[in-house]
Amino acid sequence: MVPQPVLAVMLLFPITKESEEADKKADAERPADTAVPEQLYYMKQTIGNACGTIAMLHSIANNRQRLELEPGSFLSRFFEATKAMNAAERGAYLERPPGDAPD
Repeated sequence: MVPQPVLAVMLLFPITKESEEADKKADAERPADTAVPEQLYYMKQTIGNACGTIAMLHSIANNRQRLELEPGSFLSRFFEATKAMNAAERGAYLERPPGDAPD
C-alpha cells in the first residue's frame, strides 16, 4: 500500500531485450492518432536512460496545481515554454533545447 497523501507514483525497471521488443510491438499496435487528454502533460522520451527524469517531469507537471513552483525557476519556465507543444515536440525540446530555452 502506498502511504497517503501521495501525488504521484513512479515505477522504474531495467530495460531488457524483451521489454524493448514489447514496447516496439505495443507502439506498432497503438493507433497513430491516439490522443493525449488536453489536461494531461505528457512528453515522449527521446533520451536514452532518462525514464526517471521523464517520470519526474510528468509527476511535477501534472501536479502543478498542488505544487508551488518558484516563478522564474527552470521548471516553471520549461513547462511554460512547452505547454503548447505535443508530446514529441516536448521530448525534442528537452533533448535539443533551442538557444532561448531555460538553463
